[in-house]
Amino acid sequence: MKKIAALLCVILVAFSMSACRTFNDDKTQNYPQDNPLENTLFLQIKQIPTESTVGDELTKWRSKILTAIADESATKIVDVKFRTESEISGTYTVDLIINNVPDSTVQKTIRPFKITYTQKIYNPISILPNSDVFTYVVAYESTRKHSASNADEITKTNENGYVYFWSTGTVIEFIDIYPNRPLYYLIIVVGTTIIGVLVYLISRYSDCKKHKKQL
Repeated sequence: MKKIAALLCVILVAFSMSACRTFNDDKTQNYPQDNPLENTLFLQIKQIPTESTVGDELTKWRSKILTAIADESATKIVDVKFRTESEISGTYTVDLIINNVPDSTVQKTIRPFKITYTQKIYNPISILPNSDVFTYVVAYESTRKHSASNADEITKTNENGYVYFWSTGTVIEFIDIYPNRPLYYLIIVVGTTIIGVLVYLISRYSDCKKHKKQL
């Protein structure tokens, strides 16, 4: 009996530890980015100075952001490529080539009734110089809508996707929330077991009453 009791105790402890990981756990995973990394940036014109032209301001802006950084390990823009066409009037599409981009992180938070994934992505606006001429906008496209994000604006595409826009240098963040299914399965199993036991006890009680009446 002692061996059986000890075995049951070990099984109970193992189940409890597994349940803790299943219903209450935090993990963070880092995902290295490409080096160099290409980011698309949109330049929206605020106001061009009267003594200048758009071309002049684009050239000045490009020269300014390519200023050398002494620390080779620092995150920095190494190339700027202007596209020939603009989809939106007054908006210029720019491809930034960036070195030493920090890792993207995904934090998985498990709680009894939900699992939350929080993904944080580097925002290139954070290293761009302040500009009185241009407003900076970065966009990310997703095939589905996230549970939440810190985007300034969200629009739906014709292909039933979603585009998220940021105009500040804050870290880009997506949050997705899912039900913690193992707990729901456990509730179903426990609930079914309790109902089965109650039905069995009620049935036994009814049989006992019938047996007494017959006596």
